[in-house]
Amino acid sequence: LPILPKTAYGPAGLEVLSPYKLWLFVVFISGISFVGYILIKVIGPGKGIGITGLLGGLASSTALTWNLTQRSRDNPEYGRSLALGVVIAWSVMYIRVYAVCLVVNPAFRTALLLPLLIPPLPGLAYAFYMSHRDGGHSVKSEYTNPFELLPAIKFGAIFACVLFVASAAQHYLGESALMLSSFIAGFADIDAIALSALEMESHAAVGLHEATIAIALAGVGNTICKGSLVFIFGSPEMRRAILPPFLLILATAAIVISYIF
Repeated sequence: LPILPKTAYGPAGLEVLSPYKLWLFVVFISGISFVGYILIKVIGPGKGIGITGLLGGLASSTALTWNLTQRSRDNPEYGRSLALGVVIAWSVMYIRVYAVCLVVNPAFRTALLLPLLIPPLPGLAYAFYMSHRDGGHSVKSEYTNPFELLPAIKFGAIFACVLFVASAAQHYLGESALMLSSFIAGFADIDAIALSALEMESHAAVGLHEATIAIALAGVGNTICKGSLVFIFGSPEMRRAILPPFLLILATAAIVISYIF
């Protein structure tokens, strides 16, 4: 990591691919894998996964989703427990973004209350239900090697592609298509979109209402992206477990956005 250049590369206007930042994600995912492995061994599958999901949601719910999705393929008997960690991470992500926005621009305190604090409620409720329903379930097989780099490298490649496409959408659609570009760019990084919307509002480039909807749509796009990772790469058991909370979070977000629109 220290020897990689921090310079961003890409076509003119789309210089977003930084080797340093991309490999930092690889290191981060490997770290999540190791922390999750230790927590599962020490605390147990249920509680260990829950804490891993909480920490992942505070740092990067997308990276956490990819990591646990890959784990589910190697450890299908852990599918439901891993899905619990993913749901918690998705829910915590919304709360984290709200806290960040509140610090950067307190004027959004009320505007973002519904779009960022209501969607995670069904996710947290379903995670509570999952943890209690599966509380008595014990997994006897061994958790596989947490030091495998290939899954993390795969995520780095996928993230680079999504980041480039999302940046291209913002670059070519421009501020005139803020809603659509925010939704698409949210597939890569909701934090960047949220901060961009706050910055645009502070310079009167867009109104508070438009910036709020843009942030809400970025959250929906980010959730769809993470759900797609699970449905494409996750084990069948994990896919079945994640479908209800995935639909609940999206449906709640859609209702809130339609209400504030």
